[in-house]
Amino acid sequence: MHWKTTGRCCGSCAKASSANSSQQHLDKAKSAGSTDATITERIRELQATVDEATKRRFHGNIFAVIGAGLFGLVCLFNGAIGGGFYFLLFGGLYFHSCLAPQYKLNKRIIEGKDGTSAGMVSDGFKEGFQEGGIGGAIGGGCASVFIGMFLILMFLPIMTLWNYIKNYANK
Repeated sequence: MHWKTTGRCCGSCAKASSANSSQQHLDKAKSAGSTDATITERIRELQATVDEATKRRFHGNIFAVIGAGLFGLVCLFNGAIGGGFYFLLFGGLYFHSCLAPQYKLNKRIIEGKDGTSAGMVSDGFKEGFQEGGIGGAIGGGCASVFIGMFLILMFLPIMTLWNYIKNYANK
């Protein structure tokens, strides 16, 4: 059953083949040239559903994008032009690599694989400000955030490549 009738996804909204097949059927229905208002409205609704399933959405670590951009600007203004362009380039590439089609996000949610590295940074920040957090002291969250951001920026090229494979390869 489809998610509109059951209220949950059966998995068909999580596959590229389903989106492609639906688009082909919609193209055939449009080419038939029906003048019936009900059919035309239903085709329009189904087209909106297919468009929504194939629309790309950012699903990544916004801290990595902002951190790379800020670090790149700081490097540029301090004369480290190569480092500045490096972080600005990989910040932009990372952002682009994290644009996943909705059907892939649906599949990851169904499979329970919905995490990003943003959770690691925010969890470390939250844990550090709780009593008994990192090192048993209040305020250790800042250290964990800086360590997390350092690791994310160091592995930004690898994360970017991984996301391109994960989000742009046909599965």
